[in-house]
Amino acid sequence: MDSAPALRPVLLAVDDDPSSLERIVRELERRYAADYQLICEPSATKALEALERMHAEGEAVALVLADQWMPELTGAELLARVRQLHPQ
Repeated sequence: MDSAPALRPVLLAVDDDPSSLERIVRELERRYAADYQLICEPSATKALEALERMHAEGEAVALVLADQWMPELTGAELLARVRQLHPQ
């Protein structure tokens, strides 16, 4: 029997504006750090890399927050890719 504790579901925030991402991180940590893994990425590319890794490792993604206007992908485009990787 595996005695390793299950990982907490992931909350992923993506924003290319460092000050906005910092504010988001503070709020998420304050309210949700006890129940969720918090991952914050500065670009859609980095977020997709993390999401692909989590998919491969079977990690649960509870929520993705994305800025709408980012250089590589819009927030809507990123969320469409999230749905492909983590349909639940």
